[in-house]
Amino acid sequence: MNPSPVASEEPAGQTESYLSIEEFCERYSVARSHYFRMRDRGEGPTEVRVGRSVRISLTAINEWEKAHTRQRPTPETDVTPAARKKPAR
Repeated sequence: MNPSPVASEEPAGQTESYLSIEEFCERYSVARSHYFRMRDRGEGPTEVRVGRSVRISLTAINEWEKAHTRQRPTPETDVTPAARKKPAR
């Protein structure tokens, strides 16, 4: 599945790539119903409406990924109660 480039207001000679909702769901293995729940809660990527079609730019997808990516805590940054226990001597 390769996103098809669609012309946008990018510098001359460059185009932004977009995915349909179906392509987004396939890429992230989420059901369409889950995508629409995320959108309704304001947790989905920013969409662009082109006529009756809805598209999601790769830029918006990258921003959404960054906003929803959790890093595993390291022992130094882990703040869970179990991590705060000091080792028994």
